[in-house]
Amino acid sequence: MSNYYPPNDQNTNKVWEKIENPETAGWDGEKLQKLLLYLGRKSTSNFIILHNGKIVCEKRWELSRSNMSANQEEILEKLQIEFADLNKKVTDVYSVDKSCIALLIGIADDNQLINLQSDNISKYAGIGWSNAKEEEETKIKIKHLLSMTSGLTEFLTQPQLQYECAPGKKWKYNTAAYMIGLQAVLRKAFDNNELKDIYKNELLNKIGCSKESTLIKRKFSTFPDDIPMYGLNISCRDMARIGLLTLRHGIWKDEKKIINPITLKQILTSSQELNPAYGFGFWLNGKPFVRPALSFTPNAKPIGMSLMDEVPDDMFAAMGSNANCIFVIPSLNLVVARQGMDPDEDEANFNNEMCRKLLEASPFSLDKKSESLKNAKL
Repeated sequence: MSNYYPPNDQNTNKVWEKIENPETAGWDGEKLQKLLLYLGRKSTSNFIILHNGKIVCEKRWELSRSNMSANQEEILEKLQIEFADLNKKVTDVYSVDKSCIALLIGIADDNQLINLQSDNISKYAGIGWSNAKEEEETKIKIKHLLSMTSGLTEFLTQPQLQYECAPGKKWKYNTAAYMIGLQAVLRKAFDNNELKDIYKNELLNKIGCSKESTLIKRKFSTFPDDIPMYGLNISCRDMARIGLLTLRHGIWKDEKKIINPITLKQILTSSQELNPAYGFGFWLNGKPFVRPALSFTPNAKPIGMSLMDEVPDDMFAAMGSNANCIFVIPSLNLVVARQGMDPDEDEANFNNEMCRKLLEASPFSLDKKSESLKNAKL
């Protein structure tokens, strides 16, 4: 079967192909509706499923503030989210952006603009980008930020980005170090261009994303010294495009190489043993994991054997706050993207239940022990 790619979003003469009747392709229509009802109850604003690049299911909901819980209101206030923004075509997807940064770092590495394994951050960000001493700071490499092993303190310790341990010795979900350091690397690598232009020119435009999907400066910052925070505002369809690019090993239509498949494989492989479920900016299924919140506790160790028990082990994901996510399942040729508000329950439980209902509706019967597909109508 040839690989299908959607047309450029800005080409109004062509439309993204849909599987017009999913039931003829083996999907259970009644269970698909149950999945959508569940998502609607869980404050989802946009959802899409791709199989072989074609749309199996797509739905948009209008979120209502009157249905929000006190917990959801608290999250809105904490993240300084304008409720109206949640119902726009493009919306901030939070740490999904970390995965996009990893792809852009990989692209820079492919073009020999950087060396993600050996270069230190100070080469691009300058001495003093953190609150560590110079001799400590210069040991932090690009790979350490990508793998969340910088050895620096995060927002719970003020001032942030102080030396805590040697790089590579502790896994800690450090958003400030990741974003400040790697964004500086991207700016320097791409001739000091604006970040939003780098996103557009090196990734989004090349896979046909809409003009509206772009990087924006957030209205608030939790970074030290009020360093600006940027957020990727993107449509659900464009999230699916990014998922499809990774599913296709970094290759887009007409065999156009966006990122070297070897580099992408490195990004989608366990980056260290402290949290095997974390690659470079992506989460990996089928491996012991440390949740981000637990990484702030002393001596945090991996728990469980898999991020999501209901999903094949080869799944990988870009995940952000409020359960914004891109799930890619290569063995099933599936890409799933979800946008919305916090589901008002543990996000891990929500993700598991969403994927369980999805796979129940799919034509795929998975033998969990052998991970082989049975009777899959591909």
